This record gives sequence, structure tokens and C-alpha cells, in this order.
Amino acid sequence: MKTQTMVRQVLLVFVLISIGFALGKEAGRRSASKVRTADATASAPDASAHDDKVIVYYLYGAIRCVTCNTIEATAKEVIETKFAQAIKDGRMEWKTANFQEDEELAKRYNIASSTLVLVERKGGKDVRFEKLEEAWTLVDNKPAFVAYVENAIKSYLEGGKK
Repeated sequence: MKTQTMVRQVLLVFVLISIGFALGKEAGRRSASKVRTADATASAPDASAHDDKVIVYYLYGAIRCVTCNTIEATAKEVIETKFAQAIKDGRMEWKTANFQEDEELAKRYNIASSTLVLVERKGGKDVRFEKLEEAWTLVDNKPAFVAYVENAIKSYLEGGKK
């Protein structure tokens, strides 16, 4: 009897999670046209679009877990505290985006799940990028996470290869 009840509860949780993902995906599709219009306006070419710089993206999906939010918050903290001058000088940018709504961005960086991406731009074009996939394994070890993100960004700012 207890086994049947447990199986029912597990199946119910699975169904509810599946519905949540489906609703999130549909909501993302419906708002994608609004976001693309806003993004097109916001990303219109200007003088700063052609500067050489490093862009640090946090790309996320429609459904965000605690770990996703922690990765974003900790990465943002690293950038704002360790690289404030690079941001002020225009050598670096921090951006966030929903990769499920921005299909072009997801394809460009081969994104299938939430992740940090470093992009080196020269002459307004991406010359290289790197997904910081170890962020997921280091998120529970803040000093290691901070060192990993900081070292990767320094390498990109210095123009070095990983």
C-alpha cells in the first residue's frame, strides 16, 4: 500500500514538473517576438558595438533553479568586484539573456542549458568564445568558483588562449 502511494506521488511530481516545463517553454515562445523586437532596438549598431571587448554572458532558460540563480549572482559579484575598472573602461560587459527566447544567441554559442559564456570581440565580431561549464561543479565551493571565473576572464582580457 505504501509503495503504491509513493509511486503515485513520484508520478504526480513528475507530471507537475513536466507541465511546468511545457508552460515555461510556451510562455517563452509567446514572449519571444516581444523580446526580439526589444533586443533588435537595444542592439542597434553604435560606436561601442565595434570596440574590442570581452562580453560575459549568463544565458539562462525559462525555468531557473536555485543553482542557476546562484551561478548568475556569484558570477555577477565576481565581475562587479574584480573587474569594475574593465567595465568602466568599456573593455568588458556583463549581459544576461534567456537563450530559449533568443534562438540566434543559443545557436551562435551552442547553448542547450544555462551557462556562463565568455566572448572575445574584435572589430564588432566574435573571434572566440568559451562556455564556463565547470561553474556547475564549482558552484558549491565559492572560492574555487570565484577563482575559476576570475582566471578565465583575465585570460580573455589579456587576449591569451585557453
